Amino acid sequence: MEGLKELLKELLLINSSTKEGSNKAIEFCGQWLEENGLSVNIIENNGYKMLVSEIGSGDKKVIFNGHIDVVSGKEEQFIPREKDEKIYARGSADMKAGVACMMKAMAALKDEELNTKIQLQIVSDEEIGGFNCTGHLVEEGYTGDFVICSEPTQLGIALQAKGVLRLNIEVEGIPAHGSRPWEGKNAIEEAYEVHQK
Repeated sequence: MEGLKELLKELLLINSSTKEGSNKAIEFCGQWLEENGLSVNIIENNGYKMLVSEIGSGDKKVIFNGHIDVVSGKEEQFIPREKDEKIYARGSADMKAGVACMMKAMAALKDEELNTKIQLQIVSDEEIGGFNCTGHLVEEGYTGDFVICSEPTQLGIALQAKGVLRLNIEVEGIPAHGSRPWEGKNAIEEAYEVHQK
């Protein structure tokens, strides 16, 4: 796609390892999409910005979901460099290249007669869990029939991902002075037993 490399490089130059930087990257993406004829809805939740843009029509909806936040790095890591037809910089694979591709795809498809809706979601908090953006979008009804997330997979198609199992376990003990531990029940030791089971 023509202009993809330039779009990616501009996105990589934005240090999006902080909330402020990620919000700046969201605004950049929104501006680019609008300049390319797409309508954009920027949503904010708990100070984190995300954008939604939709094309097509019909009863079915495909979601393109990608994040522009990255883990922290040195400033020089945000300067893209090319070597052997590859672009290197903080966030190039995870996942600004994927986001740039989805943005270009939306722009290329916007005037086509599509019998399916395609909704682009660009979020800014995946690296810290995604609760403020993708989680918020799902809670607000921004869902679809199929989701494509362009996370790096060594160019393979990944049909599943690791999950998270979060448990809150309460273990009770009986306090005792350190000089007379036999008079109590150490909750830390009890928790360790539960953990081993």
